[in-house]
Amino acid sequence: MKISAFVLGFIFAFLLKRGRFCFAGTIEDVLLEKRPYNLVLLLALISTEATLYHLMLMIGLIPPISFKYFSLLATSIGGLIFGVGAVLCSGCITAALMKVGDGRITGIISIIFFMIGASMARSGILKVIGQFLASQTLMKDEFNKIFAPFALSFFGVLTILSYALMFLHCKREKPFFLPRKYSHPLHHLFCEKLIRRESVVILLGVFLAIGFYFSNLIGRNDSFAITAPLTSLFNLLVNNKGAVDWGVVLVVGIVVGSLFTSFVSGEFFLVSTSAPSIIKHIVGGLL
Repeated sequence: MKISAFVLGFIFAFLLKRGRFCFAGTIEDVLLEKRPYNLVLLLALISTEATLYHLMLMIGLIPPISFKYFSLLATSIGGLIFGVGAVLCSGCITAALMKVGDGRITGIISIIFFMIGASMARSGILKVIGQFLASQTLMKDEFNKIFAPFALSFFGVLTILSYALMFLHCKREKPFFLPRKYSHPLHHLFCEKLIRRESVVILLGVFLAIGFYFSNLIGRNDSFAITAPLTSLFNLLVNNKGAVDWGVVLVVGIVVGSLFTSFVSGEFFLVSTSAPSIIKHIVGGLL
């Protein structure tokens, strides 16, 4: 199982690197770079994952997730704080893992202070605040029970629609090519050729859906996670508590995959940074 975690993390990093894709950056650029088409990419990714997830549910490959209550207040505040932190770090925590593999100091800073912040929130001095917020404005989540009979059809239609929109966009847009350095086709494909974002979001949708299956095998009814494994890694390094579990190996696979892809494509450089940038990434990582 740990081998599967490493392989999946490695593939995940390869897709993000060769596709130049960032989850938070794709959302940011809708406004910052005036790219409304990014919403179609996000729709394609989510609908692909959702269609496969509900297909696996239907054939009994994974059990349904049991929803109880969630806090509208805590969820909203948490999402807002995470979004601000992602902007300050120039990307979400997955992007920070990719930067570590690139040799960028800002990625290492973001990861370190993300682990500190997450540990403080999950088991440290911020835990009481989190528990208080999580007990306010509780909402009973029964939408999945109402929606379940139509979910596969609904997301299937959304998937077809998003793929059609991406196909039309690809026909209009002139593809971008980097100058070719490698003559061997495989060397060019894996070390140099950029993967179109349309292909990346489809493959990532499939990848994230598969996450439910593998997580279920280890007794966790959910998809891939980054925060919990990083918190476990932090406790292991600082307090010598815990173990190298499936999630930790997945995170290690992401970093190694990014490092390997950067090396073979000649993109690995130790990049220093400025004092204002360091402060931004410290605050962003903590948030």
